[in-house]
Amino acid sequence: MKAVKINLLALLVVASGVVKAQTIVVKPGELSVKEVAAQINTQKNPQILDARSNEEYAQHHIPGAVSADANAPGHEAVFNSLSKDEPTYIYAIGAARSTIVANELRKEGFKKVYVVAGGLSSWVGSGYPVTTTKQANTLSKNQYAALSGSSPLVLIDFASRYCPTCKKLIPTLDSLKADKSFKPKIITIEEYDNPVLAHQLGIYVLPTLILYKDNKEVWRKSGLSSARQIADVANDPNKFKPASTK
Repeated sequence: MKAVKINLLALLVVASGVVKAQTIVVKPGELSVKEVAAQINTQKNPQILDARSNEEYAQHHIPGAVSADANAPGHEAVFNSLSKDEPTYIYAIGAARSTIVANELRKEGFKKVYVVAGGLSSWVGSGYPVTTTKQANTLSKNQYAALSGSSPLVLIDFASRYCPTCKKLIPTLDSLKADKSFKPKIITIEEYDNPVLAHQLGIYVLPTLILYKDNKEVWRKSGLSSARQIADVANDPNKFKPASTK
Protein backbone atom coordinates (compact mmCIF):
# COMPACT_ATOMS: atom_id res chain seq x y z
CA MET A 1 0.00 0.00 0.00
CA LYS A 2 1.22 3.48 -0.83
CA ALA A 3 2.76 5.23 2.14
CA VAL A 4 0.56 8.02 3.46
CA LYS A 5 1.10 10.19 6.52
CA ILE A 6 -1.93 12.25 7.41
CA ASN A 7 -2.28 14.81 10.15
CA LEU A 8 -6.03 14.55 10.52
CA LEU A 9 -6.27 17.26 13.12
CA ALA A 10 -4.69 19.71 10.70
CA LEU A 11 -6.88 18.61 7.80
CA LEU A 12 -10.23 18.65 9.57
CA VAL A 13 -12.95 20.45 7.69
CA VAL A 14 -14.36 22.54 10.50
CA ALA A 15 -16.30 25.47 9.17
CA SER A 16 -17.95 25.92 12.56
CA GLY A 17 -14.71 25.47 14.46
CA VAL A 18 -15.72 22.28 16.28
CA VAL A 19 -16.25 18.70 15.16
CA LYS A 20 -19.61 17.66 16.55
CA ALA A 21 -19.66 14.28 18.30
CA GLN A 22 -21.40 11.59 16.30
CA THR A 23 -24.17 9.37 17.60
CA ILE A 24 -23.51 6.24 15.54
CA VAL A 25 -23.89 2.93 17.38
CA VAL A 26 -20.59 1.02 17.26
CA LYS A 27 -21.08 -2.74 16.93
CA PRO A 28 -18.58 -5.55 17.65
CA GLY A 29 -15.87 -5.58 14.98
CA GLU A 30 -16.34 -1.87 14.31
CA LEU A 31 -14.58 1.32 15.36
CA SER A 32 -16.05 4.81 15.48
CA VAL A 33 -14.74 7.36 12.99
CA LYS A 34 -13.08 9.16 15.89
CA GLU A 35 -11.19 5.99 16.86
CA VAL A 36 -10.20 5.28 13.26
CA ALA A 37 -8.99 8.85 12.71
CA ALA A 38 -6.91 8.73 15.89
CA GLN A 39 -5.35 5.38 15.01
CA ILE A 40 -4.44 6.05 11.38
CA ASN A 41 -2.96 9.40 12.32
CA THR A 42 -0.28 7.55 14.31
CA GLN A 43 0.50 4.98 11.59
CA LYS A 44 3.13 5.37 8.90
CA ASN A 45 1.27 3.26 6.33
CA PRO A 46 -2.39 2.95 7.38
CA GLN A 47 -4.26 0.13 5.66
CA ILE A 48 -7.62 1.56 4.57
CA LEU A 49 -9.93 -0.15 2.09
CA ASP A 50 -12.87 1.49 0.32
CA ALA A 51 -15.49 -1.21 -0.34
CA ARG A 52 -17.66 1.03 -2.54
CA SER A 53 -17.70 1.01 -6.32
CA ASN A 54 -14.80 2.40 -8.34
CA GLU A 55 -17.05 5.26 -9.45
CA GLU A 56 -17.79 6.21 -5.86
CA TYR A 57 -14.13 5.94 -4.94
CA ALA A 58 -13.19 8.20 -7.85
CA GLN A 59 -15.62 10.84 -6.63
CA HIS A 60 -13.98 11.04 -3.22
CA HIS A 61 -12.57 8.81 -0.52
CA ILE A 62 -10.76 8.81 2.81
CA PRO A 63 -7.16 10.00 2.25
CA GLY A 64 -4.84 7.05 1.71
CA ALA A 65 -7.64 4.55 1.07
CA VAL A 66 -7.34 1.92 -1.67
CA SER A 67 -10.31 0.82 -3.77
CA ALA A 68 -11.60 -2.70 -3.03
CA ASP A 69 -15.05 -2.76 -4.64
CA ALA A 70 -16.93 -5.48 -2.75
CA ASN A 71 -19.09 -6.24 -5.79
CA ALA A 72 -16.28 -6.37 -8.35
CA PRO A 73 -14.75 -9.74 -9.33
CA GLY A 74 -11.13 -10.04 -8.28
CA HIS A 75 -11.17 -7.27 -5.71
CA GLU A 76 -9.43 -9.65 -3.32
CA ALA A 77 -6.19 -9.10 -5.25
CA VAL A 78 -5.61 -5.89 -3.31
CA PHE A 79 -5.29 -7.97 -0.13
CA ASN A 80 -1.88 -9.18 -1.35
CA SER A 81 -0.38 -5.75 -0.76
CA LEU A 82 -1.49 -5.66 2.87
CA SER A 83 0.11 -6.94 6.05
CA LYS A 84 -2.01 -9.47 7.93
CA ASP A 85 -0.51 -8.32 11.23
CA GLU A 86 -1.34 -4.62 10.86
CA PRO A 87 -4.78 -3.05 11.49
CA THR A 88 -6.98 -2.85 8.40
CA TYR A 89 -9.92 -0.44 8.23
CA ILE A 90 -12.80 -0.91 5.79
CA TYR A 91 -15.62 1.47 4.95
CA ALA A 92 -18.49 1.97 2.50
CA ILE A 93 -21.54 4.25 2.70
CA GLY A 94 -22.93 2.22 5.57
CA ALA A 95 -21.83 -1.24 6.69
CA ALA A 96 -23.13 -3.77 4.13
CA ARG A 97 -20.29 -3.79 1.61
CA SER A 98 -17.59 -3.09 4.18
CA THR A 99 -18.76 -6.09 6.22
CA ILE A 100 -18.38 -8.33 3.15
CA VAL A 101 -14.77 -7.25 2.65
CA ALA A 102 -14.05 -7.45 6.39
CA ASN A 103 -15.26 -11.06 6.53
CA GLU A 104 -13.11 -11.94 3.52
CA LEU A 105 -10.05 -10.46 5.21
CA ARG A 106 -10.69 -12.42 8.40
CA LYS A 107 -10.98 -15.65 6.39
CA GLU A 108 -7.61 -14.83 4.82
CA GLY A 109 -6.03 -14.63 8.26
CA PHE A 110 -5.96 -10.88 8.87
CA LYS A 111 -5.84 -10.40 12.62
CA LYS A 112 -6.97 -6.80 13.14
CA VAL A 113 -9.91 -6.02 10.86
CA TYR A 114 -12.21 -3.10 11.64
CA VAL A 115 -15.30 -1.80 9.89
CA VAL A 116 -15.68 1.97 10.14
CA ALA A 117 -18.98 2.47 12.01
CA GLY A 118 -21.36 4.62 10.01
CA GLY A 119 -19.08 4.45 6.97
CA LEU A 120 -18.18 7.43 4.84
CA SER A 121 -21.45 9.16 5.77
CA SER A 122 -20.34 9.39 9.38
CA TRP A 123 -16.78 10.31 8.37
CA VAL A 124 -17.99 13.20 6.21
CA GLY A 125 -20.62 14.33 8.72
CA SER A 126 -18.02 14.38 11.49
CA GLY A 127 -15.88 16.78 9.47
CA TYR A 128 -12.95 14.53 8.64
CA PRO A 129 -11.19 15.11 5.31
CA VAL A 130 -11.79 13.38 2.00
CA THR A 131 -9.69 13.25 -1.14
CA THR A 132 -11.77 14.56 -4.04
CA THR A 133 -10.91 13.70 -7.63
CA LYS A 134 -14.07 14.91 -9.39
CA GLN A 135 -15.49 18.41 -9.54
CA ALA A 136 -18.73 18.68 -7.57
CA ASN A 137 -21.56 21.20 -7.44
CA THR A 138 -20.94 22.31 -3.87
CA LEU A 139 -23.46 24.48 -2.05
CA SER A 140 -22.31 27.35 0.13
CA LYS A 141 -23.99 28.01 3.46
CA ASN A 142 -25.79 31.01 1.94
CA GLN A 143 -26.98 28.97 -1.03
CA TYR A 144 -28.30 26.30 1.31
CA ALA A 145 -30.10 28.92 3.40
CA ALA A 146 -31.71 30.22 0.22
CA LEU A 147 -32.97 26.72 -0.58
CA SER A 148 -34.25 25.97 2.93
CA GLY A 149 -36.07 29.31 2.92
CA SER A 150 -37.40 29.12 -0.63
CA SER A 151 -40.90 28.21 0.59
CA PRO A 152 -42.77 28.50 3.92
CA LEU A 153 -42.28 24.73 4.34
CA VAL A 154 -39.25 22.98 2.85
CA LEU A 155 -38.28 19.33 3.22
CA ILE A 156 -34.58 18.75 2.56
CA ASP A 157 -33.56 15.21 1.63
CA PHE A 158 -29.86 14.61 2.24
CA ALA A 159 -29.07 11.54 0.19
CA SER A 160 -26.68 9.98 -2.31
CA ARG A 161 -27.29 8.40 -5.68
CA TYR A 162 -25.09 5.52 -4.50
CA CYS A 163 -27.00 4.86 -1.26
CA PRO A 164 -29.39 1.84 -1.39
CA THR A 165 -31.57 3.12 1.46
CA CYS A 166 -31.77 6.54 -0.20
CA LYS A 167 -33.04 4.89 -3.38
CA LYS A 168 -35.78 3.13 -1.38
CA LEU A 169 -36.99 6.53 -0.16
CA ILE A 170 -37.35 7.99 -3.68
CA PRO A 171 -40.83 6.49 -4.41
CA THR A 172 -42.08 7.84 -1.08
CA LEU A 173 -40.86 11.35 -1.86
CA ASP A 174 -42.20 11.12 -5.42
CA SER A 175 -45.65 10.20 -4.08
CA LEU A 176 -45.58 13.21 -1.75
CA LYS A 177 -44.55 15.51 -4.60
CA ALA A 178 -47.57 14.28 -6.56
CA ASP A 179 -49.91 14.81 -3.58
CA LYS A 180 -51.44 18.29 -3.93
CA SER A 181 -52.30 18.34 -0.22
CA PHE A 182 -48.63 17.98 0.75
CA LYS A 183 -47.40 21.52 1.35
CA PRO A 184 -43.60 21.34 1.78
CA LYS A 185 -41.32 21.89 -1.16
CA ILE A 186 -39.03 18.84 -1.46
CA ILE A 187 -35.37 19.37 -2.31
CA THR A 188 -32.80 16.58 -2.58
CA ILE A 189 -29.13 17.34 -1.92
CA GLU A 190 -26.25 15.01 -2.81
CA GLU A 191 -24.38 14.75 0.47
CA TYR A 192 -21.08 13.60 -0.99
CA ASP A 193 -20.89 16.76 -3.11
CA ASN A 194 -21.26 18.80 0.07
CA PRO A 195 -19.00 17.43 2.84
CA VAL A 196 -18.53 20.80 4.56
CA LEU A 197 -22.27 21.46 4.57
CA ALA A 198 -22.97 17.94 5.85
CA HIS A 199 -20.59 18.56 8.72
CA GLN A 200 -22.12 21.94 9.53
CA LEU A 201 -25.58 20.37 9.69
CA GLY A 202 -24.51 17.21 11.52
CA ILE A 203 -25.51 14.75 8.79
CA TYR A 204 -24.07 11.37 9.85
CA VAL A 205 -26.54 8.94 8.28
CA LEU A 206 -28.08 8.72 4.81
CA PRO A 207 -30.78 9.48 4.05
CA THR A 208 -31.59 12.30 6.48
CA LEU A 209 -34.74 14.38 6.11
CA ILE A 210 -34.93 17.90 7.57
CA LEU A 211 -38.14 19.94 7.64
CA TYR A 212 -37.88 23.72 7.69
CA LYS A 213 -40.69 26.10 8.60
CA ASP A 214 -40.00 29.74 7.75
CA ASN A 215 -36.36 28.73 7.26
CA LYS A 216 -36.05 27.24 10.76
CA GLU A 217 -35.42 23.54 11.30
CA VAL A 218 -38.37 21.97 13.13
CA TRP A 219 -37.85 18.23 12.50
CA ARG A 220 -35.31 15.74 11.23
CA LYS A 221 -35.15 12.00 10.84
CA SER A 222 -32.47 9.65 9.53
CA GLY A 223 -33.16 6.42 7.66
CA LEU A 224 -36.40 5.40 6.00
CA SER A 225 -39.69 7.19 6.65
CA SER A 226 -43.14 6.39 5.34
CA ALA A 227 -45.24 8.90 3.43
CA ARG A 228 -47.68 8.91 6.34
CA GLN A 229 -44.94 9.74 8.87
CA ILE A 230 -43.65 12.63 6.78
CA ALA A 231 -47.14 13.93 6.01
CA ASP A 232 -48.13 13.86 9.69
CA VAL A 233 -45.19 16.11 10.52
CA ALA A 234 -45.76 18.42 7.57
CA ASN A 235 -49.45 18.83 8.37
CA ASP A 236 -48.77 20.10 11.88
CA PRO A 237 -45.23 21.52 12.09
CA ASN A 238 -46.26 23.94 14.86
CA LYS A 239 -46.19 21.16 17.45
CA PHE A 240 -42.47 20.72 16.84
CA LYS A 241 -40.00 23.05 18.50
CA PRO A 242 -37.27 24.48 16.27
CA ALA A 243 -34.27 22.15 16.37
CA SER A 244 -31.00 23.49 17.70
CA THR A 245 -28.41 24.21 15.03
CA LYS A 246 -24.67 24.43 15.10
